[in-house]
Amino acid sequence: MKIPMCRPWLTQEDYEAVERTLRSGVLSSGGGGPEVERLESEFARIHGYKNAVAVSSGGMGLWMMTSRLNGTVSITGATFPGVYNHLACGIKTCDMGDDDEGDNPIATALYHSSFVEPATERPVLADYCEAVGCSPVGHCDCVYSFYPNKQLAGGEGGIICTNSADRARWYRSARNNGRRGAAWEPAQWGMNMRMSELTAALVRSQLCRLETILEYRRARWLYYKACLNRPTCELSISIFAYLWMADSASHRERVAARLRGAGIESRRTFPPTRRADHPLPLWKQFYDTTLLLPFYTTMPLSEIETVCREIRHA
Repeated sequence: MKIPMCRPWLTQEDYEAVERTLRSGVLSSGGGGPEVERLESEFARIHGYKNAVAVSSGGMGLWMMTSRLNGTVSITGATFPGVYNHLACGIKTCDMGDDDEGDNPIATALYHSSFVEPATERPVLADYCEAVGCSPVGHCDCVYSFYPNKQLAGGEGGIICTNSADRARWYRSARNNGRRGAAWEPAQWGMNMRMSELTAALVRSQLCRLETILEYRRARWLYYKACLNRPTCELSISIFAYLWMADSASHRERVAARLRGAGIESRRTFPPTRRADHPLPLWKQFYDTTLLLPFYTTMPLSEIETVCREIRHA
């Protein structure tokens, strides 16, 4: 593709951070190596938490948080953007009924931090995989992601933030096959869900310029809006992607085909799951009429202009 969906912004400092870690001889550690520990400390401080636990992916972090809960987890909000992300991550314990109430509501920041579904007063968990740089209301237990197209591109990895020392210990044990300390025998439920030292070093290096990354992404999001002549909403703290909404499914297909022909990559959102008991019609409409456009931190404005020009031609 001439214009890809994303490109990670890697600097000389990032390469040097990874090289230093390679030369250290410590590539992974059950309890978390020195780079993992430094990342956890700095990430927690920046996001206003007492504890952070680095894990292998944001999806695994979500699974760990929900696996620890007793009872049913319900997705807060009946609107379509607030639900699809969790099913796509494979969480099986979510109650997808029509009501918003539940013992363990989850707050979701989808695509950027202004889209929080809904503004629940007391969420128990938060999926902020797409909103690195901001924190949920009440600072409930929260997970972030470092997938390559996220604000901090670690290749993989995620991190759980919590203000509870007890839950932090549980998460650390769960990521290390249920082990605690140097004991080999598992003390609780767990799997191999550790973050490598290389990933931690790469994410930590980028964390030093997080404010610049968020500023660059906001500027490109606004430029997309201006080029497409779309109204802007309240400027978000953290932006993950640019979501374009078509007038109809056929309109979306016409635009997607035009972009492919011009060598411009685009993606659909996660498809709705097939559930006879809850067909989620709003989610289906959302899936049929939306398109994720190329979006990354250092995307040249000329590329945004090209994408928008092809959309107008379509």
